[in-house]
Amino acid sequence: MKVYLLLCIRHYQIHQRYHSNLTKKYHFTKFIKFLVKAKKYSDVPFFVCLDEMNLAPVEQYFAEFLSVLETRKKNGEHVTTGSLVDAQYMNELEGWTEGNLTLPDNVFIIGTVNMDDTTH
Repeated sequence: MKVYLLLCIRHYQIHQRYHSNLTKKYHFTKFIKFLVKAKKYSDVPFFVCLDEMNLAPVEQYFAEFLSVLETRKKNGEHVTTGSLVDAQYMNELEGWTEGNLTLPDNVFIIGTVNMDDTTH
């Protein structure tokens, strides 16, 4: 089972879903699908690496996530958060029955940043 996700930063990758002009449907991002898998295996640590975070303004790809992080509360042994994706959208994902998608407490986010003159 893959417990690591490498995301090369683009502004849409952290958002919930995107519309495809080819299929004319909404699709969940790799990030959201990865969080769903982490929810299913809550006893296993999962890691996300945001590669080259300096290539796009952080508010374009990480604002929703940061807002949800601010809702964290300790609930016994676990940390709970507000909703990242509402149930009305999550119900579109086959096999999802848990309502809203919240941030799993077994997910660790790591980021890389290049610090050279070519990335201004």
